[in-house]
Amino acid sequence: VQNGTAGVVGEQCRTYGIERTSANGGEECPHAHCEEECVSCNMDPVYEEREVCEAYSVESPGKLSIFVSKDGYVSDGSEDECRSFLLREGRKRARKALQIESEETNEVKVEDSLEAKALSSGKQEQAHTSKLEFVGNCEILEEDYECSGCKERENAADAGSSCLVTGTRAGHVECTFKLKSMEHFCAKKQVCVKHCSD
Repeated sequence: VQNGTAGVVGEQCRTYGIERTSANGGEECPHAHCEEECVSCNMDPVYEEREVCEAYSVESPGKLSIFVSKDGYVSDGSEDECRSFLLREGRKRARKALQIESEETNEVKVEDSLEAKALSSGKQEQAHTSKLEFVGNCEILEEDYECSGCKERENAADAGSSCLVTGTRAGHVECTFKLKSMEHFCAKKQVCVKHCSD
């Protein structure tokens, strides 16, 4: 007697059972009682259409321009001194504008997605979680750069005379940042639900 039994996926099995022994010259069953015989089989995968959602990271670069100015200089400063001051102040003010107060990190979480979209020119419409990263890479814009000592003295011929109009260290400093967001995208896809390969 051959009884068909359900096997695992990718294999079909049957189990033999002997209900009556041979008698009066009849042939013996060629299989033992409860012997199992299995053969491999190819099971076609079964697909269903389901909505699949995926998350992916998006980075939007941005630039922030900060004007730095300080008056009251009497002596002439070197180019290195002037530029170092502007870059140092520009970085500090850019971090403050991006609300990255701590010097120990370059990132801040943006709670309000509208704020994130405003900073990145509206590119983050699907953003759920956003972070601003201060990249740095600050540079001085040359069009309004100024590095001067005393502009006018009481006695123009005497460099040691009183300064009537002091000098200025000024200029726009442009720093870069990135808005990093996790966006979610959902679409209908054919998904294997049965007899799937690993």
